Amino acid sequence: MISEQDVYAALRAVAGPDGKTPLPETGAIAGVTLRGDKVYLSLSVAPEQAAYITGYPDLWRMHG
Repeated sequence: MISEQDVYAALRAVAGPDGKTPLPETGAIAGVTLRGDKVYLSLSVAPEQAAYITGYPDLWRMHG
């Protein structure tokens, strides 16, 4: 079974809102919820950074 640690480790390969820093290091992760075989990720970013993260859904499908 996947753990929250596993999720954070995998997210280190994802750039945060600045396009460079690994997502877990940006403080943008507001929460991680694990339910069965699904992972729910909540992000909290400044409005000006929101445009950058619109590409994330494609990334999730690639790793899903």
